[in-house]
Amino acid sequence: MTNEQIEYLKTIVQGRNVTEITKMINSKFNTTFKKSHISYIKNKYNIRSGPIGTFEKGHAPLRYKPIGHERIKNGHVYVKVAEPSEYISKQRYIYEKEYGKIPDGYIVIFKDRNRRNFDLDNLMLVSKSEFLIMNDNHLYKENAELTETGVLIAKVIDKTNKLSK
Repeated sequence: MTNEQIEYLKTIVQGRNVTEITKMINSKFNTTFKKSHISYIKNKYNIRSGPIGTFEKGHAPLRYKPIGHERIKNGHVYVKVAEPSEYISKQRYIYEKEYGKIPDGYIVIFKDRNRRNFDLDNLMLVSKSEFLIMNDNHLYKENAELTETGVLIAKVIDKTNKLSK
């Protein structure tokens, strides 16, 4: 590449990608440079294009999702509640909307174990220790009434454990 071509490269590089730059140089100088050669020259002479592909103020990326957007991850449904991408479980979102903030150490479970049944009557608040006891003792069932009974049993076991300590 000649000095004249390198100087021209420096004048056209700002805000352009390698494909555009290659076409412009090949057109002006009637050459057949490849993108890889232009990239090599840019690196060799430390010529930077500046920001390319950045968003102007007010524009959002293509994958941007608004608050309230739902996504599924590992079988659980999550709701976007804040920017830039803060998600919480949908059962927690619904429960907090109806009853207020969930205290630390508590979770919302599905009484019938159906992760897509977000009916308020199917959601139940339990402590993490009660939930552990329910799982250890197989008290978390697909029948909502049996799960409610299992929660009561877990509460008794949890209280007994805490009193015996």
